[in-house]
Amino acid sequence: MEVSITSRHFKLSDKLKTMIEVEFEKFRKYTDRIISAKVILEENSYRKTVEIKMKVDKSLITVKGEDYDLTKAIEQSITKMESRIKKHVGKYHRRRKG
Repeated sequence: MEVSITSRHFKLSDKLKTMIEVEFEKFRKYTDRIISAKVILEENSYRKTVEIKMKVDKSLITVKGEDYDLTKAIEQSITKMESRIKKHVGKYHRRRKG
């Protein structure tokens, strides 16, 4: 899986980068059909936004998380993506079984 991380309006620290990469390893246990992932971290004056776009099979799953703390926003978007991937994999298996 290819993970590209982009930061807007601030410099990305190594700690955050490794945290995101470790969290993305969780997704491998749900499916091995993940092609690529884009993470966009944006910091405004009081709000931090995290957007994750993940290409799974032929689908594009997009999730946004927003908080005052960047790590909380990352965790929030990771949990949202986790539930979306579970849902996507469940739909895929139901379609395949007939």
